[in-house]
Amino acid sequence: MRIPLVRPLRAARGFSLVEVMVALIVIAVGMLGIAKMQGLALSSTGASRSRALAAIEASSLAAAMQANRGYWSLAGAGTLSATVTTSGGTATFVSGDGTLQAALTAAAGSACSGTTSNLSCFCTATCVPASLAGADLYDWGKTLAGFLPSATATVTCNRTDTPVDCKILISYWENTVSMTSQQASAAVANGTHGSNVQVNYAVYVIP
Repeated sequence: MRIPLVRPLRAARGFSLVEVMVALIVIAVGMLGIAKMQGLALSSTGASRSRALAAIEASSLAAAMQANRGYWSLAGAGTLSATVTTSGGTATFVSGDGTLQAALTAAAGSACSGTTSNLSCFCTATCVPASLAGADLYDWGKTLAGFLPSATATVTCNRTDTPVDCKILISYWENTVSMTSQQASAAVANGTHGSNVQVNYAVYVIP
């Protein structure tokens, strides 16, 4: 009769410190990936919002220009230009056309009293086409400053063309989160401002 050999039971053992460290490293890498994806999602949402606002604002000014064809479609010599710069919720206006600059200055000095708005009251005195253009551009710039607090908008009209054609260009900085080194290099090539990228949105208008 054969007597079976009895093997001693091995002592129960847990995880070693090395295994615990490897598990922690794997979890940490996964959490970093999730954080990167969340940051990218938030950045993309903010970028989409800014671009949608820029498109809406440009279309709004284009509609105002087409409604005031008496000024914006007026043929003449040279180029009509106006620049709106926003910073900290305020807007500054500069135009190469003396008539439009005077209208912008008048609009800035006729803010509605007794209200919280800084709008121009839309030509309460003499509302000739140039005055209406200044009031529209002034009010539009104030609205743009609220949506895009660090932007530059230029309006350029070639008055020698028939019909007169204009370009509205809105430039601003937006935050970005690059997923790859290729995207980061592309951002640098497009012109960066710290961790931001400059975005240009243009609309062509025939008033």
